[in-house]
Amino acid sequence: MDYKEFKAKVMEDLQKKLGSGYRVESSSPGECARPAGRSILIGRQGVNASKIVRIDEYYGKDTHGAARKENIAQAVSKILSDCKGRIPDSDIDVSEFAGWDSIKTHIRARLINTERNQEYLEKSPYRDFLDLSLEYYADMPEAFPGRQATIPIWDKHMLYWGVDEGVLYQTAMENMEDADDMAFEGMDELLAPFLDTEKEIKEGLPNGCSIYVLGNKSRINGAVQMCRQDVMGRVSGFFKQDFWILPSSIHEVVLLPDGKYGEKAEELAVIVKDINDTQLAPEEILSYHVYRYSRLTGEISIVV
Repeated sequence: MDYKEFKAKVMEDLQKKLGSGYRVESSSPGECARPAGRSILIGRQGVNASKIVRIDEYYGKDTHGAARKENIAQAVSKILSDCKGRIPDSDIDVSEFAGWDSIKTHIRARLINTERNQEYLEKSPYRDFLDLSLEYYADMPEAFPGRQATIPIWDKHMLYWGVDEGVLYQTAMENMEDADDMAFEGMDELLAPFLDTEKEIKEGLPNGCSIYVLGNKSRINGAVQMCRQDVMGRVSGFFKQDFWILPSSIHEVVLLPDGKYGEKAEELAVIVKDINDTQLAPEEILSYHVYRYSRLTGEISIVV
């Protein structure tokens, strides 16, 4: 049983045990209070807030990398225990969302797959970034201290605030730069909880290849860091050469120095496809393409 099947079965069993007074949902772009894909939402019916559950943390595997059936029962029992008394029973206070002056410091951006989010993008402001879409949300940690809480930004919000997409973009980029939440780390350190993914990547790479991950400190929606010219410039200075960008998920991207891998972009594309198809939930997939950053031009291009 792979991760996708495990997640679906756990959600089904949780809903049965919790009953009709609760909802168990898979997170996706545009929903509040979540890191997408690796998480599910458990909430009470009629309440706009949910408890985030990192479902991947309960995904125990056997020696062949597949979940055993008994792990599902253990995961459901552990999730119910962990959530006891922690499922919100009241709505998020969104009073700060009313005016631009009060909300602008909360504006953030994230990268999502354009093709998989067409319906969502029809009603939200965004801009194209290569084959992807950069869209916006408000980070509202004050709503639930110590928890992740976000609110999607729709076209109607721009009209209410009297701003356009250009203002949202500039504000989001400035906020991310001010927060300085970029995380650039070796694969071993960052993906320790997800060793199966790391193993799959390393098995497809030559010995001695340096593997780094670019994201943010929260490890949520961190792939957007590749949109920041200052960040990419700093990474380029570290590598002192061009580098490959593998879209491992909406949360982070994998970076490989060009001199370590030559021109085997097709092999890298196979790795990206395998991870997307076997390790990620559909809403977590960023892209099937492989990108390359040119140190000379400071630009990112699609290679394959």
